[in-house]
Parts: sequence; C-alpha cells; structure tokens
Amino acid sequence: MRSSQYLRLHRLELNPIPSNISDGDLEETICKTLSLTGFKTTSDNLQTAHRLKNKQSVIVLFKDRKLRDNILYNRRNLQSKGSDLENLGLNKEKYIQESICIEYQQLF
Repeated sequence: MRSSQYLRLHRLELNPIPSNISDGDLEETICKTLSLTGFKTTSDNLQTAHRLKNKQSVIVLFKDRKLRDNILYNRRNLQSKGSDLENLGLNKEKYIQESICIEYQQLF
C-alpha cells in the first residue's frame, strides 16, 4: 500500500493567490509566478491547477517531478521579485510549499 505522502510527490501549494484572479486566468498566472523562480514553466508542464477550500491556496500538479523539485529548491528567488509579483496582481509575500498529507500536517 502506498503512503498518502508518496502520492503527493508531484504537487506544490501556492498561497496566497487572490480570489480576484479568475479560474480561467489561474493557470497562466501560476505559470508566470513559477517562472520567476528561474525555471521556465508553461501550461504543458502542469497536469492540473485548482484552488483549495480556503480559496487563497492553490494546488499545482506537475507532469515532471524534477521541475517541481527545482522550483521548490529555488523558491527563495521570489523574495527579490516583489515588483514582478505585483505586476501579476499578487502579493509580495508568496509561499511555495510542498503539499503534505493530513497525517504529516498533524505532526507539524
């Protein structure tokens, strides 16, 4: 039996993503945001992206785990991209984190 966390290896969570960004523009905005980390991201690299229940968080499922790992490792590059994030209609403080299962969330 696979663990719940193993099934989440291709996923990242981004927050906060303002609710004024429509669902039609969500994937394009995510690709532009993730490209600011230094790794070109297009909609072809994503399997799916959708909002979570709290509407400020978005979960992104990648086709390639190496790209996901590179983005996660280089997420610190977003700290110097505040004006670029504001041009996309996003807050300067952007968080990219691993998507963890409920059991791991309870541990943390």
